[in-house]
Amino acid sequence: MKGKKITAIIIVLIIAALILAVVPLALQQKQTLRLATTTSAYDSGLLNYILPDFEKRYNCKVDVIAVGSGQAMELGKNGDVDILLVHSPDVEKQFVKDGYGEFRRLVCYNQFVIVGPAEDPANISQASNATEAFLKIYQNGTSGKAIFVSRGDNSGTHAKERKIWSLLGMNTSTFSNTWYLSTGQGMGAVLDIAQEERGYTLSDEATFYTRKETGIIPDLEILFKGDPILYNQYSVIPINHTRWPHINYTLAIDFVNWITSPEIQQMIGNFTDAYGHKLFVPNAGPGAIMLSVSSTAEIQISASERNNWW
Repeated sequence: MKGKKITAIIIVLIIAALILAVVPLALQQKQTLRLATTTSAYDSGLLNYILPDFEKRYNCKVDVIAVGSGQAMELGKNGDVDILLVHSPDVEKQFVKDGYGEFRRLVCYNQFVIVGPAEDPANISQASNATEAFLKIYQNGTSGKAIFVSRGDNSGTHAKERKIWSLLGMNTSTFSNTWYLSTGQGMGAVLDIAQEERGYTLSDEATFYTRKETGIIPDLEILFKGDPILYNQYSVIPINHTRWPHINYTLAIDFVNWITSPEIQQMIGNFTDAYGHKLFVPNAGPGAIMLSVSSTAEIQISASERNNWW
């Protein structure tokens, strides 16, 4: 009897030792996904809200690099990240066309808004469209009555701003820095500067509300929104694994499938700030990429499939 007890104890100890040996190995096998994303997606709190689900589901760690869309795509071109979440559609399409990204999938959208001091010295709240609002800012800026704060960082927001100026036949490189402040900063920092300078800026809606409701920019208000040109689309792009074989392409595809899935799309749609503002509208729609992948799988994507994912 005593011998049986000793044998049982030995077996338990062996099993415990095996478990302890396997746990560190499992920890070592935890993967990392390098995600370059816009500062607006990060500053809004959206990623902090949804990423824990992905990390738990795929036993991985997501390293988030929050920069402007232009900088994010530069990281992608150099193979320094595995996947992008960005909002500069024209540049994104060229990025994929040039072979740096595998494909582009829509994720969600919101709108850009033109914000400024409540007293609205340029009277942009009475503008009929975004270009008229910018023209009013220009006229008042050049006469010393208004200030405009620009991202100046080749981000998606900066690209949208330049597009609106270009519709007026204007190039910001000719603007005086007495009223046009090109900062090279992310969205949150630009809103803070606009608050300090009592100036105007173009912001994504999510970051504005997040900053506003936490009391960081109490004197800024949304003065103009609703023009179709202010539509702000966010998309996900896995980096070309043929060009950069070292990237974690399998996990990148898992991320695409995950963020475009009905469950996570619903999470994105339900995401609000503390005051109940819905900050993003999901629009991945039907036909999300559902590829069967494994660590050894070779994933082939046809040209026709790529076109369907624009």
